[in-house]
Amino acid sequence: MVLFTAGLLVLVLSTALGTHATIKASCPQNAIHVVGTRYFGIFKNTCYLFMTYDKVLYETAKGKCQKDGGTLAMPKTKDVNDFLLQEMKRVRAKTAMWIGMNDKAKEGTYVWEDGTEVKSWGNMNHFNGYLFFAGEDCMALNPEDEDWHDYKCSVTGFQAAIWPLKNDKLPFICQFPIVDAREGKDSFGQVVEPFKKKGQGDKGKDSQGQGDKGNDTQGQGDKDNDTQGQGDKDNDTQGQGDKGNDTQGQGDKGDDTQGQGDKGDDTQGQGDKDNDTQGQGDKDNDTHGKGDKDNDTHGKGDKDNDAHGKGDKDNDTHGKGDKGNDTQGQGDKGNDTQGQGDKDNDTHGKGDKDNDTHGKGDKDSDTHGQGDKLQVNDGCPSFNCPNLDCGMEGFKMSNGCQICECN
Repeated sequence: MVLFTAGLLVLVLSTALGTHATIKASCPQNAIHVVGTRYFGIFKNTCYLFMTYDKVLYETAKGKCQKDGGTLAMPKTKDVNDFLLQEMKRVRAKTAMWIGMNDKAKEGTYVWEDGTEVKSWGNMNHFNGYLFFAGEDCMALNPEDEDWHDYKCSVTGFQAAIWPLKNDKLPFICQFPIVDAREGKDSFGQVVEPFKKKGQGDKGKDSQGQGDKGNDTQGQGDKDNDTQGQGDKDNDTQGQGDKGNDTQGQGDKGDDTQGQGDKGDDTQGQGDKDNDTQGQGDKDNDTHGKGDKDNDTHGKGDKDNDAHGKGDKDNDTHGKGDKGNDTQGQGDKGNDTQGQGDKDNDTHGKGDKDNDTHGKGDKDSDTHGQGDKLQVNDGCPSFNCPNLDCGMEGFKMSNGCQICECN
């Protein structure tokens, strides 16, 4: 195989191929996808068959394509060549694949399988490391560098005797004409159904459906814009017999998401009611949960920023035995309000210390205390902030009184 300079390949119009091939043999309907190890793709009224796992000699590949009424693929234009490379990547082709080009008749003069001459257009990479007599006469398309490479297909007995080489075995690409199929006839003039995309008896704009209705995708007997549903109703996604705009639900009602028999607008709940979020033993930002953690409201045994909790910790409201920034707790610690036996900045506490209001036996800057010391005054003004909701943060304290500012 002699090395010659790659240039620009000129478009050469091909003659009609496969005149004796039926559409069924050349490119079966509803088979424009992987069937076992066979992958089909259509481009410009031509069906291409990618035999990615069938590694054979060039002449064997050529014969297999001809047996079904086609030829080895002939990417005569850049757009066809790009399509083949794209499909090779989609099917994860690992090696080069035979295409219908060789220079067996005259060394260095490549011709297509239909007899037309190949003129260089920049994507040939002939030299693969062997000497000119190594029999590299047949071309394959390489998905890695996206070039055409010549491979061994003409090693004779003499060459094999003096040089330890064998003809290469590669996967291959066939092509079949399907122009007649677009017109509703096979090559024998018999009427055939136009090509469909994977659907069987579908209605509307369905894809891959089986007897589906409406704009369903991959559904089986679905109704109304469902996706991958099985007998679903009303815009459900991957649901099984769901009702009403549910997503991946099983027999759910309302606008629930991934719920199981939920009601109302619940999210991922199990039998929840009324806009609850992840509630029964859930974690993170739950409402009315039991045994919940993190930012729960009215929880029992909750932790972190709970309201009216029992045995809660951190920023709880009306808790009993709570810790940290609790309100009206009993036996609480740290910035509590109206606690009993509380410490640090409590209001209306009994036996409190430091900056308490209306405390009994309090010390330091208390208001209306009994037995208090230092900086006692007439009390705090009426506290009313109707347009400010500080939520779990709570209001700031100033001189022992709450003010309309959030912590």
